[in-house]
Amino acid sequence: MKSQPPGTNTDTGCGNCALCCKLLTIDADPEVSQMTEGQADFPAKPWNTWCKHCKPGSSPGGCGIYPVRPKACITYQCLYLQSLLRVDVPSLPLALKPNVCHVVMMGSLEDNMVLFAHVDPAYPRAWREEPVRSHLIRTSNLGLTIIVVVSGDRFVMTRGRPTVKMSEGQAIQLAEGKFIRQRPDGNFEIGINGAY
Repeated sequence: MKSQPPGTNTDTGCGNCALCCKLLTIDADPEVSQMTEGQADFPAKPWNTWCKHCKPGSSPGGCGIYPVRPKACITYQCLYLQSLLRVDVPSLPLALKPNVCHVVMMGSLEDNMVLFAHVDPAYPRAWREEPVRSHLIRTSNLGLTIIVVVSGDRFVMTRGRPTVKMSEGQAIQLAEGKFIRQRPDGNFEIGINGAY
């Protein structure tokens, strides 16, 4: 861990950034949803809509239920936040903080060689503009596959190949024997030799 003051996520870099609370999907959390009357509930949150508990622009991270937020929110860290907290993640400049660049970058849970870049639909060209563009190109040149998510569109960036737009169900080869495919729900599956 990089040295940091103790405390909430405000101390660790989220501050008033809450873009993940808009762009990412979150499953319903039964533990939060079964709280006593008058306390927060948490039904499923779809892609590209603000969480009903989020107050963008306020701290910590705009979360109105921060002490009792869902487990998915507790464990989640975007790449920018990881770059502040972990010694094994290179530091990223403030210009790549999600609420500044309009892109939330995160690693795949299935494959550490895949990075997702979720783009705010209000800024659909943000991934093609600096400094995000150069960062994504540098990252793909290191051998990582980048999946750019812009509303319903998905693009794949890989070293030595042109960026391609994916369609639902299409499988794209990432490496020898390894493929990625977009499911109907917009999520991705990574499979070996066509098995998902």
